[in-house]
Amino acid sequence: MRKLINVFLLSIIITLFTNNIHAMNINVNKNNKIETESLKNDVQKLKEIENDPNADNFYLIFVNYTLVDNDNENNTEKIHNKRHEENREEFINSLMDEIHDLITDNIDTYKHPEDVEEILDKEKLRKRDDQFYFGIVNNISSLKDITVLTAILSENLVDNVKNMNGVYDCIPNRAFDLHNSYHEQEILEETKWSKLAMKNNTDVHLSLISQGIYNPKLISKYDNTFYYPEQAGKNSKIVIIDSAFNFNHEEFSNTDRTVSCVIGVDHRGEILTLYDSKECIVGYSDSIDHGTVTADLAGGLQHGVAPNADIYGFPVALELNFITVITVLQFIAKYLLVMNDNNKIVFNFSFGSIYKKNEFSSYFEYLQYLIDNYNNHGVIFVASAGNYNRSVYNVTSEERIYPCYLDKVICVGATDNPYNTTSNNSEQLLVNSYRKADFSDYGDGVDIYAPGYHNYAINSIEKKKNTEGIFNGTSGSAPIVAGVVATIMSEYPKTTFNYDSMLNYLKKISFKNAIVDIEKDHPSNYFINNGKHVVYSEDDIYYGCGINAGYNKCGDKSCCSSDGYCVKDENSCKIENGCQSNYGICNL
Repeated sequence: MRKLINVFLLSIIITLFTNNIHAMNINVNKNNKIETESLKNDVQKLKEIENDPNADNFYLIFVNYTLVDNDNENNTEKIHNKRHEENREEFINSLMDEIHDLITDNIDTYKHPEDVEEILDKEKLRKRDDQFYFGIVNNISSLKDITVLTAILSENLVDNVKNMNGVYDCIPNRAFDLHNSYHEQEILEETKWSKLAMKNNTDVHLSLISQGIYNPKLISKYDNTFYYPEQAGKNSKIVIIDSAFNFNHEEFSNTDRTVSCVIGVDHRGEILTLYDSKECIVGYSDSIDHGTVTADLAGGLQHGVAPNADIYGFPVALELNFITVITVLQFIAKYLLVMNDNNKIVFNFSFGSIYKKNEFSSYFEYLQYLIDNYNNHGVIFVASAGNYNRSVYNVTSEERIYPCYLDKVICVGATDNPYNTTSNNSEQLLVNSYRKADFSDYGDGVDIYAPGYHNYAINSIEKKKNTEGIFNGTSGSAPIVAGVVATIMSEYPKTTFNYDSMLNYLKKISFKNAIVDIEKDHPSNYFINNGKHVVYSEDDIYYGCGINAGYNKCGDKSCCSSDGYCVKDENSCKIENGCQSNYGICNL
């Protein structure tokens, strides 16, 4: 516990909230080294506590200072607060004092009172308005009429807090699960990009999203090139909240952009000082390299979609939970974002969990409140759909996967694609690339699909060396879409996108009804594309015509059908049936 408190003394800027108060041995030193075995034990303790409903826990307390409990017999009806003209800060401070007194007067109700007393001793060293303050009760976020507090409560004190003036909910903190032959002018005319960039012999997860639907009957050899706008996300920002980050790899070596961690976040809600903005480890995780991989897929030089985008990492100690997400969002709003209407920022959420419709509703309503506020200022949210092979919204059980199901969040499912980055097995590409991955969630709530298998190269925190490998899951599909969003933002610097306009644009340039095992015309049946639809053959040999075959033209008085075949069929040659008039003869 003393090690944890020492970390608190090093913390900066805002407070975060926590999962529980059991002793956690978090030691962040100037070399950012971790006592790994000790932290592995801490993770196990957290899991045990989460399964114990009677454990001391950090709670999120939702307050609307314009409301108060009515003094009727049931003491449940809400009315407008008679003290609404008082300064809100005074009201919140008064409420925090009330909760603080409740805790200190009832320490004997805690399973581990010694831990509570230790924090009480430490908080005496700081005033509440000190930026280094972290105590038993904390104010972590405010937006309009709502304030979110955190406090460590025993089970016996929860109802007391719920009945306090202005409090409309009090919920325990919970964790989330970590979910070429080409013609440059043709491409520029089609995509409207300012300049073209290419990577030859690249990853399939990249080449797939920069061409139309591949059909081996129309071209000779799969084009394993990634075509993308030369801006490649420049001047846009990708924000990632995840396990840890190590940016000491050539994937992040270009110096004309920002690739950096901002602050670390203790799972309990404290901001941790980072002595190294490139190797950012604040706690052990079962998937400690998860954050570095998602960053690589979003913006790595070779494996990322937007290699010129700024990347801001927010590493989280031990586990990513309710508290850490809200606090990071509040931190960014307060310290990093200029809340104008021309932000070029995309958040990547490669995490989530299953909750019932009304379970922890206050938390998700407030999270939605924050997301809505960001969306109003041009910030885009992308989240992974999850790897449970189930519907994101289960109508029967009323279960949803959050945060992917929230409004104004682009929810991304995963498709199959080849493991081998240089594979030219046409049949394998055709069969695998446009069907839902067997692990991916699906259904209502999903907005778009992206490749579910990905090559990466990182400096592994776990293995302590440069590592290359295959990463599969919707956790990798989400940063692919986030990268596409970043490139769109950089190509349209004067356009302010919100959720609706960005999703509409993504669907406009992506491929409708491409996923063969998703219901036709289902609103989720879109396969991500970055704007380049023409399909080239690597050896410049074509069997078909039109956009799906290198803009090849039909001869011998044939027409080019809508699906790219040179035919003389009367129906296929009608303009009304999609005959491509630029590549053959069509009947009006």
